[in-house]
Amino acid sequence: MKDFFKSMDVERPEFNLLSQGDHIVRLIRYEETDSFTKYSGDPKGKDFGWADPTPQLAVTFVAAESGKSGGITHRCNGLGYVKHDELSDEQRSSGDYEEIGGYACTANEDGEIVRIVSPEATKACKNILNQLASALGGKEGDNFGEVLDNAIANQTKLTITVINDPYEGKDQLRVTRFKAVAATVAELM
Repeated sequence: MKDFFKSMDVERPEFNLLSQGDHIVRLIRYEETDSFTKYSGDPKGKDFGWADPTPQLAVTFVAAESGKSGGITHRCNGLGYVKHDELSDEQRSSGDYEEIGGYACTANEDGEIVRIVSPEATKACKNILNQLASALGGKEGDNFGEVLDNAIANQTKLTITVINDPYEGKDQLRVTRFKAVAATVAELM
C-alpha cells in the first residue's frame, strides 16, 4: 500500500456544474482572458475569421448554500461589436465591410480583418460587469479589480441565474443574471 499514489495516473477532474435556475454562490476565481483563449490558457485552435479577440473576464462561482455543491465558469465580454445587419444600406453597399459570423468586419491599417466595435453593445457589456460588481457589494467609483478581490477574500455571496443556451449544437450552461443576496432580518440587527 505504500506506493498506492505513486502508481496512480492523473485523469481529468470532474466538475459538478450548477443546474439551470437561481443559485446562491460565491466567486472563487477570476481571470482576464480573451475569446481566442481557453480557460486553461491554451489557444482555442479555431479560426473565427477575424484577427481581434474579444477581451473577456472569466469568473468562476461555486455553490454557497448549505447542502448544495457545484460550480460554473462564465465569461463576460469587455467589448461588443456591430452586427452586419445593423449597418446602413449605404455602409453595406460601400464594399468596405464584409459579413463574418454575423458581424460587420473590415480590414485594419495592418490589413487584418477585424470587427467594428459598437459603443452601444460595449455599453451593454460594461453594464453586465457593473451588475456583477454591484451584486458583490461594489459601489459607484470603486475599483473593479478590488471589488472582485474583496469578494473572494470575504467569500461574498450573490445570486446568479443559470440558463442553458445551446452553442454549435451542444448544451451550454451560462450565467444570465447577477444579484446581491438579500440580508436576513438577523443580519440587519
